[in-house]
Amino acid sequence: MYNSVSENIKVLIIGQSHFSGQIIANTLKSDSTLEVVDICRNNADIVKRINSCNPDVIAIDTQIQNIGGMEYLEKIINSNFAPVVMLGKNEESYESILKQGSVNARTYFVDRQDEYLEIISEPVKKELIKKVHMAKNLKYNHIDNNCISFDEKIDTSEDTIHYNKFERKYRSDFSKKLGIKNIVAIGTSTGGPKALLDVLPLIPKDLSAAYLIVQHMPPGFTNSFARRLDNLSEIRVKEAEDGDIVRAGTAYIAPGGYHMMVKKDEYAKNLKICLSDKPPKNSVRPSADILFNSLAETDLDNLVGIVMTGMGCDGREGLINMKERNNAVIIAESKESCVVYGMPRAVINAGIADKIVPASQITNEIINYVGVDRNGYESIH
Repeated sequence: MYNSVSENIKVLIIGQSHFSGQIIANTLKSDSTLEVVDICRNNADIVKRINSCNPDVIAIDTQIQNIGGMEYLEKIINSNFAPVVMLGKNEESYESILKQGSVNARTYFVDRQDEYLEIISEPVKKELIKKVHMAKNLKYNHIDNNCISFDEKIDTSEDTIHYNKFERKYRSDFSKKLGIKNIVAIGTSTGGPKALLDVLPLIPKDLSAAYLIVQHMPPGFTNSFARRLDNLSEIRVKEAEDGDIVRAGTAYIAPGGYHMMVKKDEYAKNLKICLSDKPPKNSVRPSADILFNSLAETDLDNLVGIVMTGMGCDGREGLINMKERNNAVIIAESKESCVVYGMPRAVINAGIADKIVPASQITNEIINYVGVDRNGYESIH
């Protein structure tokens, strides 16, 4: 089925019971390239068992949450052990797991369709095996110190400097013509769902800004997450759709599995959201760099770029471009509140962060910057 794989993929299974674990194991064993190294119920020794097996992928029956397993599920997913494939009942599992904030870009989800895990249908079987193969690649690609150093990303040639100075002369006029004056762009990964709950619900509805958010999540989670944030926030929060016009007072969350970009429409009066299934960048899709780079190309002045908790360096390249081309304000979450200090650290080490604050203070910084006129024109309402 996957003959191109040269070595077996080691899978550790965590099930609600040994019976449910064995059903998952039998399914995976139908692919000769998958090796089940252990089947276990959730218990206090789970971390030791993961370390001893050193699996490439961890497969989890999400029904373990019903036997007190959420504490360990969160610990596993938010660790750097191995990527996770979760097998669960679609909507129920999405909502309960999102409430814990236990999901990131190294997590895949397979809808088992049936209420109880007694037999796995052929479509689910194929999807489960496919996701295990996809997850295995993340173990070795999504590593913090694989990031290119800051010095390698900077173009300080004289031509580039003169080009940027030339471009800046026209930005204020273009910003007035476009009609939307403040855009806040946020990139986050591991720990991001909880961190965003510290930010979006506190934003006043009459603040004159639109919000574009990349939260590293697999397909299926972002819509539920957006609905939850929408219920808790004064501003409108939605999963972004291709062709959406960017409006003030609305937050757009990039859908799992798609890059989100913004482009000017043909009359340069609106910004339009464009979604893409192009290959991952920085081993993730959606990628914060893709969003931030597209914003840098808009020539808007009133941009705020924010990077929050997460593994790796996604977002750094794009924020460098936003700082250089748009004189954007850059805010990084401080180490004290991060679940994983990778993405903010990459931006801070690059020397482009204007503010370094814990997640609980980020909304105040947004209000400070967006609520004032920074370029000689009034913000839209």
